[in-house]
Amino acid sequence: MRIRTLSLAVAVFAIASPSQTGPVPFFELLLPGVVIAGGSNVVADIPIPQINQVTIQVMGSADTNLTYGDLRVRINGKGARNIFDSGSNARGKFLRMTPETLKMRRDQLFDRLENTVEVYGKDRRGREYYQNWILRSSSGNGNPYFTYASSMSPLDEQGIPPDLEVQLPNAPVVFPSGKASVAVAIKSVASAANGITAATVDGKSVAIAAGREISLTEQVVVARGAKSIVVEVTDGKGNKRSTSVPVIYPGAGVPPPRIGGDAWAIVIGTSRYSAKKGAPPALPLAAYDTKALAAALAQSGFKTSNILVLLDEDATAQKIRTALGDFAARAKPEDLFLLYWCTQGLHDPASPDKVYLSAHDTQAQQLADTAVETSELQLLLDRAVRSRHTLLFFDAEHPLGIDWGFQGRPIVNTHLLNLFDDQLGRSVIVAGTSPGEADDRRTRSEFSAAITEGLAGAADVDQNRVVTPREIANYVSQRVRQTSGGSQLPRALVSKKEEEMPVLTLAPGTEPPPAPAPKAVAPAKAGPAGRAGASVPQSSPKTVK
Repeated sequence: MRIRTLSLAVAVFAIASPSQTGPVPFFELLLPGVVIAGGSNVVADIPIPQINQVTIQVMGSADTNLTYGDLRVRINGKGARNIFDSGSNARGKFLRMTPETLKMRRDQLFDRLENTVEVYGKDRRGREYYQNWILRSSSGNGNPYFTYASSMSPLDEQGIPPDLEVQLPNAPVVFPSGKASVAVAIKSVASAANGITAATVDGKSVAIAAGREISLTEQVVVARGAKSIVVEVTDGKGNKRSTSVPVIYPGAGVPPPRIGGDAWAIVIGTSRYSAKKGAPPALPLAAYDTKALAAALAQSGFKTSNILVLLDEDATAQKIRTALGDFAARAKPEDLFLLYWCTQGLHDPASPDKVYLSAHDTQAQQLADTAVETSELQLLLDRAVRSRHTLLFFDAEHPLGIDWGFQGRPIVNTHLLNLFDDQLGRSVIVAGTSPGEADDRRTRSEFSAAITEGLAGAADVDQNRVVTPREIANYVSQRVRQTSGGSQLPRALVSKKEEEMPVLTLAPGTEPPPAPAPKAVAPAKAGPAGRAGASVPQSSPKTVK
């Protein structure tokens, strides 16, 4: 089985007072064919397209006071201890989830792209133990516009489908008006441990040089009426992987419904934290990016009086709570409400299973008062926000220095993505995290720049002059993946109820900017105030009335 190292982060913690001594349990994660050893900030990838078996081994637990009842498990922020059976072996205690116990969950617990597993324990001596894993599928860098499918050969049911990446086109094919057909250039790369033996494009076989890794370049002619272009590869054991590129026809569909209300926004950015002991590390570009986005919202038709901006010293915990309670409540059910928050996401050093969003006055020893826990954020928005059309953007997952008190990798994104019920019409988009110590100046600006571009019209890939939550989520995800070279992977949870509702509409007489082509990853050139320069398509969108 082939394992390619990309992005599995492992953090192990034991919190105890100096008087509490003794052996420290060591957690290990086991997946089918994969053993993930413990350690801090281990980064790797898993070649498993869909997780349905997990074992958490508690090493050395026989020598501690940690019992089965002391252990809690969360998967993607949701309590999941009830689907884990308990057992013991020569290595210690273990918890095991099987396909049969997983069926006890009625919800979709595991994500196709990225998952987090947390285990937390507190023994009878009061010692606390915590570890988290961030698991990314080897197919996790897929294009959000495309549809993927795989099938396993009866001869290799436990195998892995081939990897397939369609590099061109990188967005849906927009069929030109008045044309009977259109030529489309297809560029793909594929690989498999068993070798790639066959490939088809749009249902037709293409000649390839069989091998473990192949490149495919073809030109296909698509006739009007086609719904997609399908690229498929087959490996030496008959396993298949396909990618479907949609073909869309501007103006051919039914016009989307219109929002009859107004648009409101709260944008929060903290670059400088207080000089008090236990303050989070600075984020030099957060405030600049937040101001730039606020300006872009005003250009997109948001009334200035409807945009609340909290930067640095104004972004204290109390002011943020007041904004999320009072200002957010101004949006009526028919209005659009948008929240953008750029800050440090934190685990409590004393209780790492608790996750917070930091404020200007945040201190490690007083997180409950000086930061906003994700569960509190959910409560504040549930109480205040009446809007059925809500977009929530978070850029909060950044490396933390060991001097702050948390040596592992934060898993704030997973908590944020699982805060809200789809029935409330809330779509959540998170910036994602890149493996290792990424160039913060480059990746910090890419998320906010993509949001700005998308709201300026670049997200309107079907060219119907309306930007929807699904379109902005797809555009931001794909744009950041391109500009970061795949090292930063935004994620989105878009409300099924509201995914096609309009966020804004382009003003008459302007053309939506074309989707930008991928660019090579290179050190960013500093723009104003040290921000990485980013081109913003010039158009004149306005909010839907």
